[in-house]
Amino acid sequence: MQEFFKWLSQGRMHVYFHNLKFDGTFILDALFRADYYPTSERNPEPGEFFCLISNMGVHYSYTICFKNGRKVELRDSLKKLPMPVASIADAFGLEESKGDIDYHARRDRGYQPTAAEWDYIRRDVQIVAYALAQEFAAGMTKLTVGADSL
Repeated sequence: MQEFFKWLSQGRMHVYFHNLKFDGTFILDALFRADYYPTSERNPEPGEFFCLISNMGVHYSYTICFKNGRKVELRDSLKKLPMPVASIADAFGLEESKGDIDYHARRDRGYQPTAAEWDYIRRDVQIVAYALAQEFAAGMTKLTVGADSL
């Protein structure tokens, strides 16, 4: 997480996670451990973060202001592409397919992913990225598919 935060803190950007609620549990834990504080302000100050989470527990986005003053917004691509990644490839006519991975394989601390596992991860990320690029090119730049349709 430290390396991820170091990368994020290098510039202003939007970073998408397909199901932010899952990944967000790790991100929020790491933010608290790094002495970042939640705020109710949509425009956080350095060392603060703002979470857009509904009262039903739906995670839409997190805005983090790093201690160096740089801001990044983490968004949930599932709110723009409400389907599994494998279905996104078909829905957007992408040649890339998701593939398979053994989610139950033992991976101890220090485990180095195989070439096949890296390929699976690459596909998982690229499929969502290609679909989002198509959405953005069509002018659909809002946070959710509902907001885009309005």
